[in-house]
Amino acid sequence: MPGKEPADEAQRIPVLLAVSDPETATWLRAALAEHALVDVIGEARDGLEAAQMAREWRPMACVVHAELPGMDGYQTCELISLAAPEVATVILDGEPSAFLMETAMRVGARGCVSPHADSRALLEILADIAAIDERRHSVEFARVTDPTQAPVVVGVSAAKGGVGKTSIAVNLASVFAQRMPNETVLVDCYAQYADDAVALGLPHRHSILDLAAHGPIEDGDLEQYLVKHSSGLWLLPGATEPVAREQMITPEFVARLLTVLRRRFRVTVFDLPPIITPASAHIMTRCGHFLVICNLMELTTLRDTSVLLQAVSGKWTSKDRIRVIANRVTPKNRYAVEELEQVLGHSVAYRIPDGGDLPVAALNAGVPFVISNPEAPVSASVKALADLLMPPKSGPSAPRAHKPAESVLEKLRRRGKVGGGSPKRLT
Repeated sequence: MPGKEPADEAQRIPVLLAVSDPETATWLRAALAEHALVDVIGEARDGLEAAQMAREWRPMACVVHAELPGMDGYQTCELISLAAPEVATVILDGEPSAFLMETAMRVGARGCVSPHADSRALLEILADIAAIDERRHSVEFARVTDPTQAPVVVGVSAAKGGVGKTSIAVNLASVFAQRMPNETVLVDCYAQYADDAVALGLPHRHSILDLAAHGPIEDGDLEQYLVKHSSGLWLLPGATEPVAREQMITPEFVARLLTVLRRRFRVTVFDLPPIITPASAHIMTRCGHFLVICNLMELTTLRDTSVLLQAVSGKWTSKDRIRVIANRVTPKNRYAVEELEQVLGHSVAYRIPDGGDLPVAALNAGVPFVISNPEAPVSASVKALADLLMPPKSGPSAPRAHKPAESVLEKLRRRGKVGGGSPKRLT
């Protein structure tokens, strides 16, 4: 029998045992003691004690004998799942059957093993548990659990053209890119009359229509269709087709596109046409922030914006995700912000002042005004809007190291402790 080998502390598997039968306890301790990666940190004699110890000590796994006094093993696993959900449980019961497996699954156990059987089945399940636990150190886990790393999707729309929507989308995306270079992408969803590439001064060969025609999108397909701005902003250009081909931009296409973009980028900004299509409606359902740009110059703009809000609120996005942005605000506006709110039945989240000739000059020059004139009031306003959508971090946070998910499992297999059989497991 091989002796213990030194083990990396970060890769050890802390295990709590819950067993009252002396014979089963002896077998279990012997089965686990020889493996360096498995560290028995304590033993409980009944179910209540096991749940208390699991909550206090937070082991990676708890091996629970079905025959415990007072509270049986299945009830114990259920209690542990409620009290310490991050602790995985494994049931020790008679020869595993479909009924026992189903019962174990219902109480949150990861597997079911027969006591006094070959220990390889138990080690295989513990190795799987350790491999899953290592996912806590992955980028994907951080993006799900850490608000400072979670991907953010922002949709920018309007009820009609001419209100400065594209200018806001381009400059807002540029602000995010300055703060998070190479982690921000702007998607121009226009199938004709696209302007984002012009506003950024970016020549390009491909458009969103070319990507749509590519077929199923995989992670490696995206880069050849993107162009990069000097600010660190990536752009998926829209199309300038003489005949509209919006039907190529389907809900299925944008769903897959969103999946790939969320894995690749921290921030995705969609510049949406002022018309609701099935594809744009799908994008709305996925936006953490849906910006509706409006100005205060024309009654038709107020009316059309009101119609847009009534159409999308509660159907494709919730009211609390909608941010009405009053653009080009000046004392000379025909209507006041308060009148806009009264007409819309929705509060105005932010006001962007009139930038005079600056936004048009920046557009004609192909340089976002937040870059060419960062100190201008309109630039400061867009930066403050970015703060509202994504509050700045209090300090830099490096991504956590990612360890291969199979490291513990492979070590155990390499040492011959687990094989290629089919143990009864639920992981």
